[in-house]
Amino acid sequence: MQDGKYTILYVDDEEFNLTSFKAIFRRDYIVHTATSGRMGIELLRQHEIDLIITDQRMPDMTGVEFLESIAEEYMFVRRIIITGFSDIEAIIRAINKGNIYRYITKPWDVNDLKITIQNALNAYRTDRQNRELAIELQKKLNRIEELTAEQIRMQEEKFKQDAERKILEAESLKLKEIQKIREEVSNMIVHDLKNPLGLVIGYAKMAEEQLAKPEIDTKSLTQFTRSIQQAGNNMLTLVLNILDVYRFENGTPKLQVSPVTMSDLIDHVIDRIGFGLEKKNMTLIREFDPAITLPIDKELITRVFINLLSNSLKYSSRDKRIWIGARTEGTSTVLYVKDEGAGIPEDKIKDLFGKFSQINQKDDVQGVKSSGIGLTFVKFAVEAHGGTVWAESKEGEGAAFFFRLPSVREEEIPAN
Repeated sequence: MQDGKYTILYVDDEEFNLTSFKAIFRRDYIVHTATSGRMGIELLRQHEIDLIITDQRMPDMTGVEFLESIAEEYMFVRRIIITGFSDIEAIIRAINKGNIYRYITKPWDVNDLKITIQNALNAYRTDRQNRELAIELQKKLNRIEELTAEQIRMQEEKFKQDAERKILEAESLKLKEIQKIREEVSNMIVHDLKNPLGLVIGYAKMAEEQLAKPEIDTKSLTQFTRSIQQAGNNMLTLVLNILDVYRFENGTPKLQVSPVTMSDLIDHVIDRIGFGLEKKNMTLIREFDPAITLPIDKELITRVFINLLSNSLKYSSRDKRIWIGARTEGTSTVLYVKDEGAGIPEDKIKDLFGKFSQINQKDDVQGVKSSGIGLTFVKFAVEAHGGTVWAESKEGEGAAFFFRLPSVREEEIPAN
């Protein structure tokens, strides 16, 4: 291509055809003409040609012979041959040998020839662009191959150092986060123990003062001792939760499974937490068939209910209701605790049973913060029974905690 125009070589032994062609196409293309194949070869050596058009029937050298003679040296140049009907078979045989783009029959139509030339040059341009891209790609591949083994080793060493540095930074950050969590959890656990321990000391002192009086107020003394017992139970539950979470994380402890009725289970729960319900004047509503029997570790599931009820108490104000329920669904039983407390923010529910997760970032209704270890214990204890646990809530509308347990032990389920 020169000056933005493609260059065409037209070979024909008839001067009239050459003159007519040049007159028609010289405005759009640079046109060179030759009256023979040999003259065409000379012009190819002198000029950069993009398209060759040649007549088939010429003296000394036919169009096919001309194209075959230049096929190897000028393999990328597009070729069009003009021929009469009598030459069709020879043209077809020559298409593969001469790399002919298309043949046109005489007499050629100007419009048809214009379209054919344009298509041929479009194909030529596409091929040329592809060749240039292939050359550029090969250059880049050659450049890559020129990199010495030492350069590659240096690059690999640099990548390795960067990767190690990032790993160390991530590990360091992780250790800092673990240390921070450990400190926060230690503070919360100490806080959780400090409150009931303070109650034990306070109520013990009040009981001591009551015993020193000439007339002992039996009702007050009973309340003090029950408060001491409740605070002691709270501390014991917290310690057991921590120990059991550690045990569950380091292997599945063996459960002490036996059939337990819902009536017996909930009575056992109320014996342990009933005083807390009384102090806040909470109404406990039972929604279950007392005869429902579950194969469970009674102590673990008792503490599951104690932890859930403790949360309901902690995040509910006085004179509210709490529901304990159970319903049978196939070979499993769904148990639940519902309350009318502060509820749980939606973004907290998905992480609620994670280790040391807290229901609410704010203090509870009594201004006491919690370590969150109780709900982690609940999850582990339920899953150890082959069950699942989840929560549903809308902030400000109370919360409901559900857990599903098998109604019969796995070995008792009949085969299909």
